Amino acid sequence: LGVNEHPPLATLLEVAADASADGAKAAEAAVAYLCRHVAAAYIDYAPADAPAIILTADGRRVRPLECFLNESPWPHAFPHVARSSSAAKRGAALGVPAKPPIGGCVEQLLMAPPTEGESAGVFGYMHTRADELSDEHWGRLRAAQIVPRRETETVFGSGGHAAPRDVVFAATAWKVYNVLLDYCAGSPTSPAGKFLRRIGVEEMPSAEGLAAAIASNHERVFSRMRGGSTLITPKD
Repeated sequence: LGVNEHPPLATLLEVAADASADGAKAAEAAVAYLCRHVAAAYIDYAPADAPAIILTADGRRVRPLECFLNESPWPHAFPHVARSSSAAKRGAALGVPAKPPIGGCVEQLLMAPPTEGESAGVFGYMHTRADELSDEHWGRLRAAQIVPRRETETVFGSGGHAAPRDVVFAATAWKVYNVLLDYCAGSPTSPAGKFLRRIGVEEMPSAEGLAAAIASNHERVFSRMRGGSTLITPKD
C-alpha cells in the first residue's frame, strides 16, 4: 500500500530541529530515532547538511559538526552534547566529532591562559591529548606565557603568567629558595603537573634560571631578608 517503514528524513530532521519549548520532547525523540536507524534507513543523511538538531549542555541546538561528544575546558569555543540527550551516547552515528581539534585547543590555551584555579583542569586535559600535539605545538607552548604564577599567602608570586621555563613547582624549591623564585601551582606528579613538566616547568631551577631569578627578583629577596628570614643556606 506504499506505507513507509520509517519517517522521511526531511520530516524527521524538521522535527529534530524544533528549538521551541513545546517541541523539545518531540525533537529529542526524533534525534533518538535518527541515532538508532540512520545507518540502515537513512543513507542520504549527511552531517554537513543537517540542520541544528543536537542539544548542547548550555541548552542550544547546533548542527552535528558544530559540537563534540566529549567535554573540554573551553565550552564557549567547543560546545559539547547535553548528557541528557540521546546524542550523548549515539551522536557518533550522526557525525558528531568526539573531541575538539587539537590545534583549536592549543589556540584557546594561547589566547586565554588559565587562572591558577583553572590550571589543573586545563593542563590536565592537555595531558590527555599530549600524544596529538605536533612539534610545532610543543614549541609554541614552551615559549608562551601560559603558566599562572602562584599567588597565595605562603608562596610569594608576582601574579600574571609566565613561560614554563620561568617558573618551578613549589613543592621542593620553596623550602630552599623561598621568594627568590616564581612558582606554579600543583604537584609535578599530577596529570596537570606531568604536562607542565613536558613543556618546561622544573622541580628545581637550573643554574641559568637561578641567575635570572636573582637578577629579576632581588628587591623582594632583600626585603624578606631585612625582615629576618633566611632564604638560602650557606651550603647553597
